[in-house]
Amino acid sequence: MKQRFAYLLICLIVSLLSNVGCDLFKGGSLTAYAEKSATVYVSVRFKWSLAWQRSSGASYCDDTYLTSGANSNHPIGEASNLTCQVGCKSTNEIIGQSSIYCTSYSSEHDWSLGSNSLVQNLGFTDNCTVVLPNLTWPELILAKNNPSPRSSMKLKIYTKNRLDTKQLNYAPTPAMLPVVNVRSGIRYGLKLTYFDNDYDVVKCRWADLARGECDDVCNGVPFSILNETNCELDLDTQNVALGKYVAAIQLEDYQSSDPNPLSRIFLIFL
Repeated sequence: MKQRFAYLLICLIVSLLSNVGCDLFKGGSLTAYAEKSATVYVSVRFKWSLAWQRSSGASYCDDTYLTSGANSNHPIGEASNLTCQVGCKSTNEIIGQSSIYCTSYSSEHDWSLGSNSLVQNLGFTDNCTVVLPNLTWPELILAKNNPSPRSSMKLKIYTKNRLDTKQLNYAPTPAMLPVVNVRSGIRYGLKLTYFDNDYDVVKCRWADLARGECDDVCNGVPFSILNETNCELDLDTQNVALGKYVAAIQLEDYQSSDPNPLSRIFLIFL
């Protein structure tokens, strides 16, 4: 008897504004941290890891691509505008594009995964918000009335020295594959993996539509409970329709004795 699977997707989002073509998004993450603070500016490195549908648009990746040297010269995926909403020289300033250099792929699950980064000198500001918007997903179970559901990735970081260590903060960095396969008819605990160089307390919460964090994929995994303290999803796939689901989650790190998060990092996967 064939085994059946339900599919869950979670994506990490950083603030971006962009125009989207024909490539279909399959999850990823975006993070940032201040590398240097000067009198009149702060230098911030933005890093993103994105997965695109391998069979769509300009997102094809294979062994030849990875080993031929083409990888370093020809990025793949949508070249969406990485847009700074708050903390830059001007509102909605375009600071770069989101194309990636392929690092791995899955022919079975039809995704190409890659990463990229850039450094931007910002005005001397307390925080920075960057967005990657209008990412188009494949057809999802909870978006049947919308054959082309979209979401954005939104990130906010603190760019000054922390109060506790007097050092610049290093935001959490997610470390998950874009697609997670979960069998139907079982209960399953899924740990959301990440690393934090400051060893801060990191909590997870569902992305919030009211904050402009998830668009068409809010509440995309109704058969799950998120443990915000342990960053773990409790999935109950009994009596769940088979197909693709998206989980949009914000990771937040905290300095000691402060209830307000230093940064908000977006993670999203299938």
